[in-house]
Amino acid sequence: MLMRVFAVYNRLLKAYPLVTQCTTTGVLLGAGDVIAQKVLEKRHDINWKRTAKFAAFGLLFIGPVFRNWILFLERVYGTSGAFTPIKKVLTEQVSYILIKL
Repeated sequence: MLMRVFAVYNRLLKAYPLVTQCTTTGVLLGAGDVIAQKVLEKRHDINWKRTAKFAAFGLLFIGPVFRNWILFLERVYGTSGAFTPIKKVLTEQVSYILIKL
């Protein structure tokens, strides 16, 4: 069953990469907010409006921005090589530091 879910997800990812990745980001942010409310905040009632905002933010902003960022890093550094992951992480971290300045 789980393998079938992954197979469908991979098919969608190949056919509709942007939509699939943005939807995944929205679902993960929404699920993360529900977990935060239940586990960290120990809320009995879930604030669904807040969860919807997190999910929408992931779907409409974070998903597209980070997808394009990852594609940019792949164009600059490629996808293989021993130091490629290190270059990508360093570029990302330095970029975030510069944005915060």
